[in-house]
Amino acid sequence: MPQADLHVYTTSHLFEKMQAVLSDLRAKNPGWRTALDVPAGAGAFTRFLAEDLNLKTEASDIDPSKWTYKKVKAAKADLGRKLPYGDRKFDLVVCLEGIKHVSDATAAIKELGRVLKPGGTLVLTIPNDLCLETRLNYFFNGFVDTDWKLMDVGDENVKSYLYVRSLVHLPYLYFFLDENNLQLMASYASRHRNFSLFLMGLLYPFIWLRTRKAIPKGHPLRQHMLSKTWLTGRHCIIVCEKRAG
Repeated sequence: MPQADLHVYTTSHLFEKMQAVLSDLRAKNPGWRTALDVPAGAGAFTRFLAEDLNLKTEASDIDPSKWTYKKVKAAKADLGRKLPYGDRKFDLVVCLEGIKHVSDATAAIKELGRVLKPGGTLVLTIPNDLCLETRLNYFFNGFVDTDWKLMDVGDENVKSYLYVRSLVHLPYLYFFLDENNLQLMASYASRHRNFSLFLMGLLYPFIWLRTRKAIPKGHPLRQHMLSKTWLTGRHCIIVCEKRAG
């Protein structure tokens, strides 16, 4: 569960799913020693990495004034620019809801890959614009979910948090990752949307046919594009491994 005394800058279901995914990865990687949490917000996920997963954790955020976890010092860093860490430093890099807030997602992914050791793991999250409900909304009104929320919010601090600069489409993300020597290993939904599950049951044969036509046989992206995770998930958690070399 999110730590009650540290503000969590995301939904509880995404935070809890991230905890479950990282706990499983940690069990499979007992050799991990170091981790980076960026953007780290108030420090809720940093505390999970440091205390629950027993990793030597560093953290950074564009606004360290929000930081309240006293056991780790947060560095000021802009994910859209060079991070204040050396090359190949971390076994694990976590980017919880960060990519969507930068203007240049390619530069951010390049930096996340740079500070990751070969064989290390990058775990990041993005809003799922492939979700069938989101696709249907866009078809009828031209907006995705976050656009509506942004227009209805009066509090400028909340509006700044909701503002999405880069809504990264999965095929482009796959290319950005591959270009930076990062291999997409697995993806998970924070939770599944009920209406999207209904649409998947109704439309899946047509989606399957069109996706097979668009993506070459044997390409790993085809499996992701046709998965329940991407067709019905609210947010997606993406696990990547940095290739050697």
